[in-house]
Amino acid sequence: MKKEIINKKINRVLLINPPYTFYTYVNIDRNAGTMQHPIISLASIAGALKNTCDVKILDFDVIENFNYENILYDYLDNYKPDLIGITSTTPMFPSALKISEKIKQKNKEITVVLGGVHSSTCPDEVIANEFVDIAVIGEADFFLKDFIESNNRLELKGAYFKNEIDKIVFNGKNELLTDLDKLPLPAWHLYDLSKYKASRLIEKKSPGGLLETSRGCPFLCNYCNKTVFGKKWRYKSINRVINEFRYMKDIGFKEIHIEDDGFSTDINRAKEICKELIKIKNTMNWTLLNGIRVDRVDKELFELLKEARCYQVAFGIESGDEKVLEKINKNISLKQVEEAVKLANNAGLETFGFFMFGLLGETEDSMKKTIDFACQLPLTIAKFDIAIPYPGTEMFLELEKKNLIKIKKWE
Repeated sequence: MKKEIINKKINRVLLINPPYTFYTYVNIDRNAGTMQHPIISLASIAGALKNTCDVKILDFDVIENFNYENILYDYLDNYKPDLIGITSTTPMFPSALKISEKIKQKNKEITVVLGGVHSSTCPDEVIANEFVDIAVIGEADFFLKDFIESNNRLELKGAYFKNEIDKIVFNGKNELLTDLDKLPLPAWHLYDLSKYKASRLIEKKSPGGLLETSRGCPFLCNYCNKTVFGKKWRYKSINRVINEFRYMKDIGFKEIHIEDDGFSTDINRAKEICKELIKIKNTMNWTLLNGIRVDRVDKELFELLKEARCYQVAFGIESGDEKVLEKINKNISLKQVEEAVKLANNAGLETFGFFMFGLLGETEDSMKKTIDFACQLPLTIAKFDIAIPYPGTEMFLELEKKNLIKIKKWE
């Protein structure tokens, strides 16, 4: 980074979500399952910046004609951002780099920051790119705020920087937040909510919005990447959760999808959230579409979920073969799956089962068992995916050690 980029005053920030949904689903016959929501990470970062600088969010994922280059240039010409932050998962990384290149071609003085799970997992790869100035790792809600307000930006933790001679600077990771109530309210108003729609498989009414009540997951499934939120389960207070329900309704969302990796990790807390929603006579429909564990539920929880206006519960079942479940460190049994789905159905909830083919230890016979098991369960919806060995997962490391990762073209 040039000295003027490191030290310059930052008045305007543009946050970008690269196109993903249409690239993934547009040319296949599974587009009924397309899920489009405003990105919560960018909304949280923007919420933290509200008293620091002007901020806008540009979500390319709701631009259907793929012609985002002209729209990007319009923002660069008219908004004139001093800094642009781009979020990226691993499959989105090539697209994020392409956007970074377009930015630098237009104006080299704009500071380009990449964050998200790929930056957290492969920071050396990200910062090595000539069009990227900063690679942020881990929780990044307050990083841009701290960066903009700091007098010693290259001394901050939580990111890889390039100094004036393009030498990489890294001062270590930031500690994970211990009090999630300190997180800013997401700046949902920066999105045009009318652009977000999903099929009935995903939600009853659009737009649906994402809500975090907790972060982190203490379980050890080997296909899961925990480089951003970690293995320690942390949570918001019940009052904060209820306030966000109210806030999201007021902002214009028609229903809420809980984004947690483990909403019922503390089953008693999950019940208390439901009881409080019942107490305030909540009228907002919501779902547990991200899934909950079948070993962290009981009859009372499902009944409370139903009364609190949750209408759909998803379960990460993954396989119908006990040996595969053991191999992937899922630590659940098929009997627990059957009991959880039955109890949820008895409570009047829709049930959504997630399954994967190609997990470690998979055989043709185990895949047939998964299909048979899914068919015998009384699920409302069953969704089958092909397991992907993402970098940062134990699955990836095991395959890499066996020289079975043959290509690293992330697209």
